[in-house]
This record gives sequence, C-alpha cells and structure tokens, in this order.
Amino acid sequence: MKRTMMLILVGAIILTTLGCGGKAEQKYTIAVVPPALVSPYFITLADAAKASAAKNPDIELSIIAPSAETAIEEQIKIVEDLIQKKVNLIAISTANWDALTPVLKKAREQGIEVVCIDRIIPLEGVDVVSMLGVDEIKGGEIVGEYVAKILNGSGNVAILEGVTGDYWSERRTKGFHNIVDQYPDINVVTTQPANWERAMGMTTMENILQAQQDLDIAWGLNDNMALGALQAVEAAGLADKIMVIGYNADKEAKQAVKEGRLQATVAQQPAKIAETIVEEIAVKLMNGERDAIEPVIYIPVMLVTSENIDQFLD
Repeated sequence: MKRTMMLILVGAIILTTLGCGGKAEQKYTIAVVPPALVSPYFITLADAAKASAAKNPDIELSIIAPSAETAIEEQIKIVEDLIQKKVNLIAISTANWDALTPVLKKAREQGIEVVCIDRIIPLEGVDVVSMLGVDEIKGGEIVGEYVAKILNGSGNVAILEGVTGDYWSERRTKGFHNIVDQYPDINVVTTQPANWERAMGMTTMENILQAQQDLDIAWGLNDNMALGALQAVEAAGLADKIMVIGYNADKEAKQAVKEGRLQATVAQQPAKIAETIVEEIAVKLMNGERDAIEPVIYIPVMLVTSENIDQFLD
C-alpha cells in the first residue's frame, strides 16, 4: 500500500513538473550579440534589452559580445557556441556581415531564429525573421544637408569613419556624399578610420590637423570618434574655427551639444530597437506568429542641434 501511494505521489509530481504536454516548461532564450560593447550606442541597446527581458518571466536573455568590433573571428565563435546551446533567437549586429553570413546560415538550418540589428539589406541565403535599424544612407544624407547649410555650400570637411568598408561606414558616407557632392565648393579632404573608438578618434584628428590647415568641419561617424576629435580640436585651440559633428546622440554628446561644444549629432534609438526585439518579435515567435513579424522595421533618425537639444536630454 505504501509503495502504491509512493508511486502515485511520484507520478503526480512528474505530471505537475511536466504539465499536460509531457515536457518541462522552458524559457524562450534570446542571445543579443553586438559587434562589441565599446560604443555607448550598443551599451544602451544591451541595457534596454535586459530591462525588457526582466518584464517577461518566460524569457531568458544573454548579452555576448566580442572584445572589439574588429574581432570578427571571436564573434563567429560566439555564434557557433550559441548554436551548440540551441538558443531560440540570435539578435546580432556585426562590422562584417559577409564573414558572419555562413555561421548565421548554419544557425537557421538548426532552427534558430535570426534578427539583424542595424541592417536592412537581406543576407544572402539566410532566412532572417526580421531586419531592423535606421536607414544609414538617410542618416548620412541628413548630416550632408546640415553641413551644406551651415557651410553655405563652401568649405572643407574631414570624415572619421569606423572600420573602413564596414556596413555603417559605407552607408553613412554614401548618404553624406549623395548630398555634398552636389556642391562643387564643398571638399571632403580626407576620410580616415578611427575604429569607432574615442582615443583613436583623438589621435586620428591630431594627425588630420597636422596635414589640413583649412578645415571647417570634422564629422565622426559615431559620437565616440566625434568626441575624441573634439578633444583634439579644443587642445589645438581651434574650437572657434572647426565645427565637429557626431552621430548616435549618446548622452555625453548631447551634453556637448547643449554646451555649444559639439555642433550636432544624429539621434538613433538603440533602446527602441532592443524593446522591439524582446517585447514584440520574440513574443510573436513564442506565440507561433512568425508571419506577423515585419521583415524590415525602420527606426527613424533625427538631427540634434542647439535648436532642439532640450527635447533629447534625459
């Protein structure tokens, strides 16, 4: 009798644990893989993803990033490990989509969903569930229009790009040239990489100042590089002559705009991207609503200057 009761109790416990489906309930696992956690942009995105995941007890989130945006092999290894762990969703951004495409294709073949962050161009052979981010070309055009306006169609510009040939550098500079190339008296005198880093932005700008005596504007393709360039300009005593523009509207950059030190930046919405992935895309996938997910989700950008800075301050 005791043995019979014991078996009944054990059976009840197993049924309670497994539920009606016969399987233990598992959390939906999301891995966010930024190109690195160096830029405040991706740090903000990661923090927002954590906050969104904390709202949903059915979601388990991990943030895994390589040591630098140029550490592509390290990022590939991260994705390979996630495939072995059989996560449900990989949301990824990278400086080299061509290099990551084969391993992302492998992830899809294993049934893992893939979301591309800050990319709106399809990956060849990879059935991603969604691509979301800003139109980087449009962002570059916004800066180009502003530069043409404040220079009155004439002046010299230096560009600090991230990693030469990467997705963001190519598209932001393309958009910029779409506009300024219409002005024969606006000259882009140099475009140099600074790896998205502030220290390198400062060093690169110091070198540019040695070679370019008649510079009017320095544009850093992210705020890290722009703030580094601004340090170099201020140290050289040229803050009244050279205007510096950034991109991303990081907290420190917005404060610099408020103080009148940084001419402008471009507001993206990394927190909105994270919230969309965790609170909308992942939830629809959990509910079996893959077809209801938009294949491309655009996040709007806005120019931030002294005229509208107050609406962007925290």
